[in-house]
Amino acid sequence: MGRNGTKVTTIVLHTAETSEITNSAEGTAGFFKGGSGGANASTHFVLDVDGTVQCVREKDRAYGAVGFNYNGIHIEQAGRAAQGPAQWADDYSAAMLKNQTIPLVADICKRRKIAPVYLTAKDLLAGNLNGITTHAQCTLWAKAKKIKTRGHTDPGPSYPISMVIDGVRKLVNK
Repeated sequence: MGRNGTKVTTIVLHTAETSEITNSAEGTAGFFKGGSGGANASTHFVLDVDGTVQCVREKDRAYGAVGFNYNGIHIEQAGRAAQGPAQWADDYSAAMLKNQTIPLVADICKRRKIAPVYLTAKDLLAGNLNGITTHAQCTLWAKAKKIKTRGHTDPGPSYPISMVIDGVRKLVNK
């Protein structure tokens, strides 16, 4: 499952569409490992409040979002796209974002020389692929390119992307 020589330039954030519970990462990783995700669904990392599980090696591609599998590193987070602002700010999500998501994304940015910036579908369509985006933005990109996609909206409109990007930027520039 190599990348055909394609350089990793994009980090794609997802929600695992799971409950916010301990061991959610392990359960989701088991879902992918057991083949329940299907032949065309996989991820590099799954995160929850107390841990990170790696499912696919970074040097290999995961099947996380149409158009961004060869150049992307995919990160699934416990939670759901339908969460509102209060749910993303609760103790569970706040701790997961602070202690798992932000440090992991910052580490990948540093190692892979990925810019700690948010990429919208408009940026992706313009060919700016160096940064951090979401599955929802990848879906909008695919629709604009008239590429068949399942219409994923994760991690959802209330996901605190600005807070995540700010936290990543602070760690990268430290």
